[in-house]
Amino acid sequence: MALGYLLVEPAREKFFFIMGYARDSEKVYGAIVQKLFPEEAISNLSLRELGGKFETESLLDARINISLDLPRERLDVSAVSKLKRITGGDGVEIQRKNQRSKKLHRRIKFLFASNFPLEIEGEDEAFFKRVVYLPFTHSIPDDEQDPNLEKKI
Repeated sequence: MALGYLLVEPAREKFFFIMGYARDSEKVYGAIVQKLFPEEAISNLSLRELGGKFETESLLDARINISLDLPRERLDVSAVSKLKRITGGDGVEIQRKNQRSKKLHRRIKFLFASNFPLEIEGEDEAFFKRVVYLPFTHSIPDDEQDPNLEKKI
């Protein structure tokens, strides 16, 4: 279901995906999804970077944002707000260095992976209603991993 939604255009739902929490379990899936999009249609911002002033410029051309190694940190209200507005289809002002800002008027799909549960400043039920958790619960021991799995798939 998740893969189908990520590939269908345009994005219409108010949610985003987070894969976790077993170590290195979701990397192959994320890498395969990334290969299904043209390079110029992908941004790779972490959730923390969504709250930054200039970091979000890469979203202007993106159809999907993929970040596969979120650190263990509490998200600030700015990042939470921006993610909610983008997934909700609200206009978001994107600041650009040495240029006029531009308005982002479309939804972008988001795929994140983390070894840790999401934490945010304060409480925000609407944020957590947007999370679609994709459980990756089993880590393959290092000596059993297939380094060519991504190519085989």
